[in-house]
Amino acid sequence: MKKHHAITFILMGLILIFVWGCWIPEDFDAQFYVNKDGSYRFTYKGKLANVMALSLEKEGKLGKQEESELKKDVEKLKELKGFKSVKYVGKGRYQISVDYRGKAGEKYSFITDDLQIFSVFFQEENLLSIQGFSPTEADFQQLKALGVSIEGSLKVLVDSDLEIKTHNADHQYNKKHMRVYQWNIKGVTDKPEIVIAL
Repeated sequence: MKKHHAITFILMGLILIFVWGCWIPEDFDAQFYVNKDGSYRFTYKGKLANVMALSLEKEGKLGKQEESELKKDVEKLKELKGFKSVKYVGKGRYQISVDYRGKAGEKYSFITDDLQIFSVFFQEENLLSIQGFSPTEADFQQLKALGVSIEGSLKVLVDSDLEIKTHNADHQYNKKHMRVYQWNIKGVTDKPEIVIAL
């Protein structure tokens, strides 16, 4: 690979780390369940990709030593809130399962407070807000160049007794005693958001 191409990929990786932190979600199913009392549950099944590893892979520099170091991140990820299972599947990608239960008034961010891919916070005492990430066109093109495919589904299931103040879901429907709001995340989309009155 030519030197200027290698530098381009390194800079791309650094830009993405600055924007996204180290992790990018791939091929995922994320769900929030919001109960009448304001407590909630968050689940995530899918992959996380390490940006630096993807940059190294693109350059052909992801060898056995780098793979060995990446495997060590399994234990670090398991220490994060709600992480139930983490498996390294190679080339900087991890298959994960998350199940986190939050109390009314308790904020939560997946993956961390610094890297908020999905988050719950309270705008006021009785207003619960759930937000998701949205890559810019520039981010999307850089990620595409690294072979990343940000595709997945976010669902927010809300107790039917609760009032929805605002949302920008792609679809909504009823399911038993819940109202379901769904976003299909693929490429550049509006930032998912829903505000619920408790």
